[in-house]
Amino acid sequence: MKLRFWGLIAILVLALFLRWHRLEDWFHFTMDEELIAWRSWGLFNLRRPFLIGGISPLQVHLPPYFYYFSALLLWPFQFDPLGWGWWSGLFSLVTVYLIYRYSRSLTASFLYAVSLAAVVFDRHYWPLFFNPIFTLLTLWSLKQNRPLVLILTLTAAVTADPSNLTLGLFVLFYNWRVLKYWWLGAGLFLVPLLAFDLRHNWQNFAGISRLLANVADKTPNWSALLLLPQSLSRFWYTAQTNLIEIYSYCQPYAQVRLRPMLWLWLVALLVIIYTVLKNRPFRLLIASYFIGLAIFGGFGFPVFDHYLTGLLPVWAIITAAAIKRLPGKIGWLVLGLLATVNLYQFSRLENPYGLKYKKELVKWANQYLAGSNWELESISKCHRENGLRYLFELSGNPPAKSFMDGNFSWLYPLPPKKTAVEKLLTLTDKPFISVNQIVAEKQFGTLTGYIIKP
Repeated sequence: MKLRFWGLIAILVLALFLRWHRLEDWFHFTMDEELIAWRSWGLFNLRRPFLIGGISPLQVHLPPYFYYFSALLLWPFQFDPLGWGWWSGLFSLVTVYLIYRYSRSLTASFLYAVSLAAVVFDRHYWPLFFNPIFTLLTLWSLKQNRPLVLILTLTAAVTADPSNLTLGLFVLFYNWRVLKYWWLGAGLFLVPLLAFDLRHNWQNFAGISRLLANVADKTPNWSALLLLPQSLSRFWYTAQTNLIEIYSYCQPYAQVRLRPMLWLWLVALLVIIYTVLKNRPFRLLIASYFIGLAIFGGFGFPVFDHYLTGLLPVWAIITAAAIKRLPGKIGWLVLGLLATVNLYQFSRLENPYGLKYKKELVKWANQYLAGSNWELESISKCHRENGLRYLFELSGNPPAKSFMDGNFSWLYPLPPKKTAVEKLLTLTDKPFISVNQIVAEKQFGTLTGYIIKP
């Protein structure tokens, strides 16, 4: 018993190290994260409470609980987004521990702790960050027959991100009678949205009509059906070590990252089939995800592997069970190989758009821009340079106007100015030639900043 205890402690320490190592260098802070940061900062500094959270891909806003929780987490760090990174590491320990409590398998906890896919998604704080915990709490609540914990977990999961509706579908398949507190979940979900709509001319209902119009124009995305084995095979091995590509919504990054070795995802497919035959809870959970992907893809929505992060702890348990069935020392060999490969790939991680580079850029630019009327503009694409408008606000030297005003100006303490500016800060990750005088330039990771006199 003592050996298992100290083994679990060692796994938790290793998991925390992998999730805190070079935290600021690799921290991902772009558009989605910036929005949450603005709401958090505004809640405390501008006294701006809110009734809704983010807008979902379904064009309907979500309740505000995740945003309020995120604001509380960020407050002790004076709203430096790096605070979420420290919290993420600690919450990841909860995931590793719950894997052990549910499966009683140190191997499963170890696999999750060292898997590069699990590590990089655990380091990314945003609405899908808690999906592994939500999945494990759902399984535990069903196993222990805790209907109140179950409905609170499902409500928290769906209000964070609607992709977690698959957990609700899973519970319906598993035992719909356990949803005896469904009215509580419905109330918690709907009350803030109805309060918002009553004050804003039923905007969420307008979102439903926009959703139906968008669906009518979309082409079905049947490749979504392949996402399950493709993404889960990355738990064992992923060749990508550039975090901006792993987290990206952008083409071609989003599709390239879903092309592991063919044999690897065929093995994943076989393991899925074996699991479907052997384990009822996992069978129904995987089926629920498959149905969710089929519906989402069938309506033409793009799908990404981060929607499947809730399955990663289950996949760790499944992989551990498969390794246990291997004869003799082969299981130890496979376990050692998986750990070695993932730790080696971890040593090669990089984020050329990481938070550290962005903070250094802000500090450098303020030497030239402090006290002047200036504009922040970008020539890059796909949100990689996002986050800087918020960081300049934190630095006490916000721009008079910026390329992000169309997205975030409603969250600023003061509206953007329409007057001419004295200087420009232009950001780009491409070759750049200016017809105006360049006062200074410097590269930070892949981004280069140019101070320009218009």
